[in-house]
Amino acid sequence: MATPATDPSDLTSQFLNKFMLPKIALTIIGIASLLGVSVTSWLEGIQDPFAIAARWLIFATLGVLLGSSLWENAEKPGILSHQVELSR
Repeated sequence: MATPATDPSDLTSQFLNKFMLPKIALTIIGIASLLGVSVTSWLEGIQDPFAIAARWLIFATLGVLLGSSLWENAEKPGILSHQVELSR
């Protein structure tokens, strides 16, 4: 029985679609930020894993809050543009 040939564009659309790519990107960014906090903490003399995790969690929380606030304001027309008229 012959196996069907796999089309490379089909594989690309399966793994790099608009839903999977952001998940992969955020996972890589999260791991890189955890490694960065770990190395920085280690160089500062903080070797407690719970302190490193707490520091990373603070940074991740601030990132999520800032990102969600920017996303919410970007959806409103005129909020981030120069066409906003100031009410007096």
